[in-house]
Amino acid sequence: MKIFNTVKETKEKFDKRHEELLIQKGQLKKELVDLRKEFEARIEEDELGGKVFTDKPQMKEKLRTIEDELEEIELRIQTNRRGRIQALADLVPAIRDWKSKRKTELQKKYDKVTEEVAEAVVQYFQKLVEVHKIRKEFDSLNADVKALQADVGETLEDDKTSLKDVQLWYYTEAVATSRGYIPSVVGGATKYAIMQKEITDTLNTGQLPRRVQEYLEAKKGAKK
Repeated sequence: MKIFNTVKETKEKFDKRHEELLIQKGQLKKELVDLRKEFEARIEEDELGGKVFTDKPQMKEKLRTIEDELEEIELRIQTNRRGRIQALADLVPAIRDWKSKRKTELQKKYDKVTEEVAEAVVQYFQKLVEVHKIRKEFDSLNADVKALQADVGETLEDDKTSLKDVQLWYYTEAVATSRGYIPSVVGGATKYAIMQKEITDTLNTGQLPRRVQEYLEAKKGAKK
């Protein structure tokens, strides 16, 4: 993203210069230490009569020059750090603008998909109404079969007509398994329900519930 590149380039620009200044500072400090040692050695030679310190003014001037350069380098380092802080602070309005635009984009996407979820919930219950109607039709079928058996005076084999539910909907509360927590495979009053844990896990992980994955895999395999 452009804003991230801008921040990165700004930091790299100041940090690169900072490293250069630190290297220069280290070199000057070493040069100053070495020159001071040499200066002290020459003073000792001159004082003890070994050798006259003829270029003392030049060496003292060189020491002052290095000290001045070190002072300037330190000032540049501080200026660099302040400049870095200010340059990054100057990017805050652009970051806020990017955040605002991006948030608006995501809000629109979020509103769209949550509306689709609401519509899916409506369709879910509409389908349950259809299930109810079909069940009632099967109840009528059983009643008709029973009446016909009474009329003909003979019992039909497997005279109880029943519906076979899709495996996906047979479960109660989640139970611990080697594959994690999944709904137990049983029938009953909780048929067609969606557990709160499944909703929470899907929202937090972005993964479909295990039973839904298995259903889709089985459905895909059946088409081959």
